[in-house]
Amino acid sequence: MKLLIKIILIAVLALLLEMFMPWWSIALAAFAVELAMGQPKGKAFAAGFLGVFILWFAHAFIIDMQNEHILAGKVANILPMGGSIILLIVVTAFIGGLVGGLAAATGRELKRALVR
Repeated sequence: MKLLIKIILIAVLALLLEMFMPWWSIALAAFAVELAMGQPKGKAFAAGFLGVFILWFAHAFIIDMQNEHILAGKVANILPMGGSIILLIVVTAFIGGLVGGLAAATGRELKRALVR
């Protein structure tokens, strides 16, 4: 239950920060949430990864639908993805998820170091 709350909190905070800051603000969101609500390593990484992955997947999918797959189709043809738009969206979300997961794990380790 705590993991689900953290995933939602990271996604909402990252969405709010991305409105006013650069893309890397997702790392600040995951870091801050994990610093405040520390959990074991695996769960910390999972919360950061899934929070940002879901957010970026949904965001990329909505943008892709709004422009009728034009830009994503061209980018998917340029990159070695065989023209797969869905693969491009998944890779985009995966990269964001890694940033969020690593930031959350870093926040967890900092909290652990400060508690000692």
